[in-house]
Amino acid sequence: MILLLLLHAAVALAVGLLGRRLGRRVLLLGAVPPAVTVVWTALRTAAVTGGDVLEEAVPWALELGLSLDLRLDGFGLLFWWLISGIGLLVTIYAFRYFGERDDLGRFDAMLLVFAGAML
Repeated sequence: MILLLLLHAAVALAVGLLGRRLGRRVLLLGAVPPAVTVVWTALRTAAVTGGDVLEEAVPWALELGLSLDLRLDGFGLLFWWLISGIGLLVTIYAFRYFGERDDLGRFDAMLLVFAGAML
């Protein structure tokens, strides 16, 4: 789960920087994190609907006893499906909808940051 969030952040940075150079194709690059998230979620759906709970913890500030804890249960799975599926569909639609514009990189970066924050 942490790697998916990092993927969203890294690709958001990349599309923000490469937006003018890639033009409209930057939206295809921006579709990678939601697509990977959809596949990742599909591979874990059977386990989570069967009652398993996926958990990840990353120590953050050990002196303060803080860590970043992520948990995926049935309700969270629903939201992973909604966020990644709708994010992928919006990105694909935007690729078909928009013509060549200079601000598509920034637009796609904001979509990815928003989706990553929602996840």
